[in-house]
Amino acid sequence: MNSRILAGHMIRWLIIAMASIVLCAVLFSQSSFRVEEAVRKALNMLELPYAPVSERVKTGQGYELLQIVDKENGMYHHLYVRKTLGLFWSYRGGGGGTPFKDDTVINFQGGYSTFGKYRHHYYMGQVVDPKVNKVRIVWWDGEEQDAAIRNGAYLAARSYRIPKKEAEAKGTNRLFAYDASGALLYELDEEKREIKQAVDKQQPSSLQR
Repeated sequence: MNSRILAGHMIRWLIIAMASIVLCAVLFSQSSFRVEEAVRKALNMLELPYAPVSERVKTGQGYELLQIVDKENGMYHHLYVRKTLGLFWSYRGGGGGTPFKDDTVINFQGGYSTFGKYRHHYYMGQVVDPKVNKVRIVWWDGEEQDAAIRNGAYLAARSYRIPKKEAEAKGTNRLFAYDASGALLYELDEEKREIKQAVDKQQPSSLQR
């Protein structure tokens, strides 16, 4: 009798284990143990060639925004990823195929993704002027953030909990680019989103603080 009970328990646990394996395979089929493999799968899904991660910014709630710079093909991408159960990296959104513009010194591109009760905002763009040492983003609510700069591109990101009733934005998002001495080189906002080499290479006086 005891052997039958033991056999029954073993069969039950075997069924539970097999069901767990199948469930994990379904839930994490697009996930990877390494973030680079998650990026490879995401770019493959977007029909884009693989390129290594250039920059990573933690945006909160376990999410990271990755910037991938593909120098060979002259473009860059931004991908949201999240680590689940402390093991599996998975692609959660973003986009790719933003081209580097030969005639542009610096530009200001942004957007957001919503994950649950949080909105994850980002700003990114190219910056090819070697004199630029620091890019600072001033968000609509006054919060300031220094963007990460690498491989001719910058990235800044943040998240906030979506309020039940969103108040009207009082400010606007702005970008300030400085040289190594702290002098202001360029200023961009939602009205003026880029500075081109041919037209705007001479810095107008309006750019000075």
